[in-house]
Amino acid sequence: MKNLIPAADSGAWRFVTPECRNYAVGTLDSAAGTFSITVSDPIHYGVGRWEAEYTLAPGWYDFSVVCHTDADMHDVYVLHDIYTDSNRTDIRDHAEHEERTPDGWRFTDRIEVPENAHKCKTELWFKGYTGQVIWELPVITPAVVPAPREVRVAIGYMKPRAATLESNREVYTRIVDKCGAYNPDVILMSEGMYERGVDLPLHEKAESAEDGVMIRAMCEKAAQYHSYLIYNFHEKYEGEIYNSSLLIDREGKIAGRYFKTHLTVAELEMGMTPGREHPVFDVDFGRIGLLTCYDQYFPEPANELAKKGAEIVFIPTAGDAREKCHARALDGGFYFCVGGMNMENPYGWAPSRIIAPDGEILAQSGEDEAVVFAVIDLSRKVRRHWLSTGANMTEARSVYRFEKNPKSY
Repeated sequence: MKNLIPAADSGAWRFVTPECRNYAVGTLDSAAGTFSITVSDPIHYGVGRWEAEYTLAPGWYDFSVVCHTDADMHDVYVLHDIYTDSNRTDIRDHAEHEERTPDGWRFTDRIEVPENAHKCKTELWFKGYTGQVIWELPVITPAVVPAPREVRVAIGYMKPRAATLESNREVYTRIVDKCGAYNPDVILMSEGMYERGVDLPLHEKAESAEDGVMIRAMCEKAAQYHSYLIYNFHEKYEGEIYNSSLLIDREGKIAGRYFKTHLTVAELEMGMTPGREHPVFDVDFGRIGLLTCYDQYFPEPANELAKKGAEIVFIPTAGDAREKCHARALDGGFYFCVGGMNMENPYGWAPSRIIAPDGEILAQSGEDEAVVFAVIDLSRKVRRHWLSTGANMTEARSVYRFEKNPKSY
């Protein structure tokens, strides 16, 4: 299929570097079809980019480009610019996906050119003190219109109460049934609600995934509603007790588990063991991550999930974490679904909520036995204005990964 981007020898490409900081040198090799950027001054910071303007008909396009370099991901990146008929840059996105190659990086994206697009521009960047990048000619080809990836999320809210395991199981199951009435793709419940308010030692309330009464009940409910179900409990596992979240699939089988990594002092005093990993899970609608309660007070767990490509993060929690859940949605660039319990903040945010990557609350509630429900379309890019790109719209999922300097911390 014909490459729609201008060739290296077309005259469309030009090298740009700040006038006051011309420490980067650009070289175009027309024969090889490559663009190099070199910074060789170890004292002065250099910034440079190769860019080309061109026109594309309205529609969807696949984009890819490879660069050869020893630099890390934060020092080489790709920007897409889209101008409207007003000749204003409305969109300036980082290429969404990147992967390590044997000698550099490969960037890919799917780009939508709207009806009122006046022109497009591709930018190939390098920044740093010393080093070199050699960019190959980018490739742009027509793509099919992506199908919507709608995800129906239902979160059941259950207020804590003095209870027995049997009475909690009755209420918990009733709320799951209320969630199931929404025909959800995912059902999320709060942290440890089956055991909450039950006056028994931890080792008596904890269950094994193999023979737990409540786990069997939740597997049956997942199969009944053909929905993924995220169930948090204290799990006896290989001689330890973990704060565990099980991912149960649409057939009622355990598809994955996450052990809470950040335990409070109270949990350690009770005898729990922390987890050590932050896995992501590929499900039939996309890639998801799990966190639990205190995990959201720290940026590192969410950052790990973002780096691994999580599009939605589900978090059973007993604490509302005030603004922490909003910060995690914003800096991770993903949807953040909170199955909460307590009302700890003065902002009017209910314990259970669904937050978009731009911080918008899509749904929330703190009413006992209420269902928080929203439909999330993962095919839609969520954009915000960013200071780093002027009055342009940049997609939240990509900007944070590239516009930070890991060498500063």
